[in-house]
Amino acid sequence: MTMEQTEITQDTGAPVSESTVEQPVTPEPTVAPEAPTDQADPTTAPTTAPTTAPDSAPTPTGGAQPAAPAPQQYSPEHIQRMQQESAQYAQVQAQAALQNQAGEYKQYLESQGFLPDHAQQATNEYMQSQQRNMELMRQAEEYGRHVQGKQIAAEHFVQKYNLNIGDLTELRKYNDPESMDKGAQKLSNDRRRDEELAKYKQGQVPAQAVDNSQGNPQVAADEGGWLDRYNAGDRTPSAVAAAARAAGVS
Repeated sequence: MTMEQTEITQDTGAPVSESTVEQPVTPEPTVAPEAPTDQADPTTAPTTAPTTAPDSAPTPTGGAQPAAPAPQQYSPEHIQRMQQESAQYAQVQAQAALQNQAGEYKQYLESQGFLPDHAQQATNEYMQSQQRNMELMRQAEEYGRHVQGKQIAAEHFVQKYNLNIGDLTELRKYNDPESMDKGAQKLSNDRRRDEELAKYKQGQVPAQAVDNSQGNPQVAADEGGWLDRYNAGDRTPSAVAAAARAAGVS
């Protein structure tokens, strides 16, 4: 009998075959997988700041700053039209508010014991009274806007034609911008003509401005035409001479 087949008895007395006994296997120590070396430790802060900064507005390198845009200039006609549109809108809003107020007033009268017909009659009288007051206020506001518009237009044309502050009173006599524009232009032309005629009378006209064709019969026959041309801006010697003769300047 070989050693492998020898029966071994334990304390329990049960035969145990040696071939069935398994020797305990000592487990080999396991090694935890290493973390990838290219990943940063989440518990540690980065040691360097990002190399790229966020986009920002460009910083001017120098030189003059861009000038602010000039405020838009409105003509007197445009200002008047805007005022009219604003007034119309305000009138519509006021009328709607009056309608709501009248409805509330009628409900109040009925809650106080008025019959529906009597409440409606009282409401109508109330609305008529309020509408008369609104019309008076509208007329007063319209007149105020008219006066203000004339003042704005007069100041505009004084600046446009290089007039004097004293001319504002004369320009305010016109009721609309178109006629005021023509009046301001006439004031400017008349004033320039008077100044030139005064220089002509005082002998301050340059020598080359002397009209050598005054004896021409054709010029004498067309005196009115030369005067019209002078008023239109013609400053030729013939036109100046015609204006001087018309003004009684020798």
